[in-house]
Amino acid sequence: MLKNRIHDQQEAGVHVRDKGKGNVDNNDIYHNGRAGVQVGTDGNPTVVRNRIYNGKWDGVAVHNGKGTFTTNEIYENKGAGVLVILGADPVIRGNSIRDGKETGLVVYFGANATVEDNEIRGHARANVLIYSDGNPGA
Repeated sequence: MLKNRIHDQQEAGVHVRDKGKGNVDNNDIYHNGRAGVQVGTDGNPTVVRNRIYNGKWDGVAVHNGKGTFTTNEIYENKGAGVLVILGADPVIRGNSIRDGKETGLVVYFGANATVEDNEIRGHARANVLIYSDGNPGA
């Protein structure tokens, strides 16, 4: 998926699950009802150079999936900028995660994540929240 405008969906803007893969590159993903990009069970996409913003929920949500998220601009979402939960294990590298209404990066409920070289700033609650066996190690 290259250079699309993905917006105003009632659920997720892009949803990858059930061993789905693929490249999501250089898109504008905005004003969706759930996550801008949602990765479910065993999904493993490559998500690069996107603008994910103004969502009614999380910018990116990874539940029991993987994925590589690099050089994205994730901003002004109502939920978390990036939510990693329930055994997920994504790579989050070189992103700008900023100015959200809640928390920038949340890792919890047994999730892991490789988190490197991101700019996480300006969130209303916390820039980073880790709890309930979350592990954002590099």
